[in-house]
Amino acid sequence: MRDMRKIYIVFLVLILLHHLPSLAQSIRLTANEGEETLNIGNRSVSLYTGIGELTGQLQQFAGRDTSVILYCRFDNSVDTSHLSRMNIYVLDHVQADVYSILLKGPINIPAMGNAGIRSWVFALPADKISTWFNTHTLNEVSHTVLISVVQGTTRDEIARVALRFGGKLSDEQSWIRNNVWSVYLPADTIISQLASQSFIRYIQPDIKPQALNIHAIGITNSQRARQPVIAGGYGLHGKGVVVGVGDNSDPDHVDFVDRVISFNPILGNNHGFHTTGTVGGNGIVDEKMKGFANESTLISDFYSQVFTNAPAYFQDLGMRLTSNSYGTMLNNCDYAGTYDLYSQFLDQQAYDLPELLNIFAAGNDGRNTCAPFNKGFATIAGSYQSSKNVLTVGAAGKAIPWDADYSSQGPSKDGRLKPEIVAVGTDVFSTVLDNEYGPNTGTSMACPNV
Repeated sequence: MRDMRKIYIVFLVLILLHHLPSLAQSIRLTANEGEETLNIGNRSVSLYTGIGELTGQLQQFAGRDTSVILYCRFDNSVDTSHLSRMNIYVLDHVQADVYSILLKGPINIPAMGNAGIRSWVFALPADKISTWFNTHTLNEVSHTVLISVVQGTTRDEIARVALRFGGKLSDEQSWIRNNVWSVYLPADTIISQLASQSFIRYIQPDIKPQALNIHAIGITNSQRARQPVIAGGYGLHGKGVVVGVGDNSDPDHVDFVDRVISFNPILGNNHGFHTTGTVGGNGIVDEKMKGFANESTLISDFYSQVFTNAPAYFQDLGMRLTSNSYGTMLNNCDYAGTYDLYSQFLDQQAYDLPELLNIFAAGNDGRNTCAPFNKGFATIAGSYQSSKNVLTVGAAGKAIPWDADYSSQGPSKDGRLKPEIVAVGTDVFSTVLDNEYGPNTGTSMACPNV
C-alpha cells in the first residue's frame, strides 16, 4: 500500500511538470525544509508568508498610480473577477497554485487581506530578463529586443522610455496584439535598468527567423491521400481549404497558377518554392510531383508574418492552417526548447482563433549534443516550436528504420514532449525555381506533409 502511494505521488508530480505554462517556464516550486522556494531563471528566492507583511511592504506605493508585479501562492482557486475588482490582475500561471500577478493603479491595500494570498514575493528586474542575456549581447540581435508590457501601456509611454535609454521603437511592430513591442537599443544599454520600469513584464532578444534547410535527393509519395476511396485512397485534394505558408519566397510557379494569394515580398528562393509545392503543388509539369492538397488555396507570406497577420487572413480569406518551416536561434543548445514571447503569442492566438492550427517544423539540430542529455535530445527549436498549442513536426526517413537523425527532438526546457508527430522529410521532391522540380531534405520538408 505504501508503494502504491509513492507511485501515485510521482504520477501527480509528472502531471504538474507537464503543465508548466507561460513565460515562467523556468520557475519551479519546491519544498525546502518547510519554505516555499521559487527558482526563477536568474535567482532562487523564498516566498514570504503573512498578508500583514505584504500590506506593510505595499505602503510605499500608497496613493500612487503604479504597477507592481509579484509571485503569489493562493489559498484556494483564483477568482480573477474578484481580484480585478481590487485592481489585482493575474498575469501568468506559474505552477500549481502559484501565479504572477499585477497590482495596477491605486493599490487598495486594505482589500489585500481578502485576496486569498498565502505567500508572496516581489518580482525583481532580473526576473523580467531572458537568461539569454546572461551570456549574449545586443550586438548579436542587431540591438533589437522584444518588450512585453502590461495591458494598457501606451505607445507613447514605451517610446519615451526607449528614448531615455537612447533607443527607439522599431518600424515594424508585429506583436503588439499581445502587448509586445520591438525596440531598438544601443549596444551599451543596461538591460536590468530598462527592466526596472514598472510597466515592463519581460525582455528578450528579437530573433529573426531562419529557414530550416538540409539538402538531399529523392521523392515522396502523396498519391494515396488523393486517390479515390474506392481505390484505397482518401479522396483528399484540399479543395475549399485555405493554407498559409510562411517562408522566404513568393512561389511564382506554374503549379500554383490562380491558387496563390501572395503577400510575400521576397522573390527567387528555392526553400519557399519547395515547401509551398509540398503543400499544394499541382504537378502541371510532372504529374508525380503533386503536393498533398493540390486543389487548396495558398496564402504566401514572409516567415512569421503568416501567423501575425492571421486574424485578417482568417476573417477575410478563410485561412484555417499555417505551415511554417523556419525557426529562431537555431543550432543553439542554450535556447533550444525555450518558451518565450513568440511561444506565448502563438498560444494566445490558439485561444483567440481556436479554428486555426499553426504547424511548425521541429528543427534540424538532432545531431547536436545538448548536455546533460544524450545526443539528439533536448534539441527542439525554441520559440515557435516550443509553444504548447502548435503542432510541431519532426522528420522521418523513407525506409525502415525510418531514421532521420538530423530531426530535432524534445524535451523542451520545461519538460514537455516534442515533436507531436513526424512525417517524411528525407529525399523529398517538390517545386523549385523556373517551373521545375527538385530535391530537399529536412524537417522543413516534413512540416508541409502534415
